[in-house]
Amino acid sequence: MIKRFSIMMLCIALFFSVIYLNSASSDTVELILAADQLYQERGDLNKAYHAYEKYKEVLKVNPNEYEALWKAVRTAFYILEVLKNDRIERREPIVNEAIKFAKQAVAVNPGGVEGHLWLGVIYTKYGEVKGVLKALFLVRPTKKEMYKVIEINDTYEGAGAYVVLGRVFAKVPGLFGGSNNKAREFYEKARKMCSTNTLNLLYMAENYWEMKEKALAIKTLEDLLAMEPDPRWAPETQMHKHDAGKLLEEFKKH
Repeated sequence: MIKRFSIMMLCIALFFSVIYLNSASSDTVELILAADQLYQERGDLNKAYHAYEKYKEVLKVNPNEYEALWKAVRTAFYILEVLKNDRIERREPIVNEAIKFAKQAVAVNPGGVEGHLWLGVIYTKYGEVKGVLKALFLVRPTKKEMYKVIEINDTYEGAGAYVVLGRVFAKVPGLFGGSNNKAREFYEKARKMCSTNTLNLLYMAENYWEMKEKALAIKTLEDLLAMEPDPRWAPETQMHKHDAGKLLEEFKKH
C-alpha cells in the first residue's frame, strides 16, 4: 500500500513538473520573441536596452538558453557601439556582463558559430573600454574564437570573423604581434565576401590611412557613404556613415 502511494505521489510530482517546464518554456519563447522585436528597432537606444533586459529575463529562468545568451551579447555590442564615446563607468559593467554571457554560450553549445563570433567581438569591445594594453591578454583568445568561426562558417555575420581579426592586428602594437599588412589582408577578404559590411569598410579606411594609402582610404569612405544600407544592419550603417563623414572631412584636411 505504501509502495503504491509512493509511486502515485511520484507520478503526480512528475506531472506537475512537466506542466511547469512547458509553461516556463512557453514563457521563454515569448520573451525571446519580444526581445527580438525590440532588437529589430534598436535604432532607438531605449529599445536596445529593453531587448537586452528581456534576454536577461530569459537567462534568469534558464541560464543555459543558448539563443538568449548569444543574442544578449549581440545586443550588448550594439549598445556599446552607440556608447563608444561615453564614460568608462557606464560601459564597463555591460562589457563584463556580456563576456560572461558569451563564455556561457560557447560552453553550452561549443559547435555554435554565434557563441564563438560574439565572444570574440565582445573581447574587442573590452579592449576599447579598458584600453589596448590592458586587453593584451585577450588577443590570443580572440584569435582562437575567430579561427573557430572560420572553421564553422566564415560567412557568418557579414564575414565578421575576418573583420575582427583585422581589427585585432590593426590595434595591437607591433611589439605584441600587430600588423597593418595582416589587418589589410583580413579587411579586404571580408569585403570580397560581404561588400555591405559597413563596419569593415570603416575599419579598412582607417587601416589604409595608417598605411599612408590616402587615396584608398578616401575612396573607401566615399563608397561607404554612397552605399544603400543592408536591411540586416540599417541602424549600424547609419552610425557608420556618420563616423565615415567625420573621418572623411579629417582625411581631406591632410
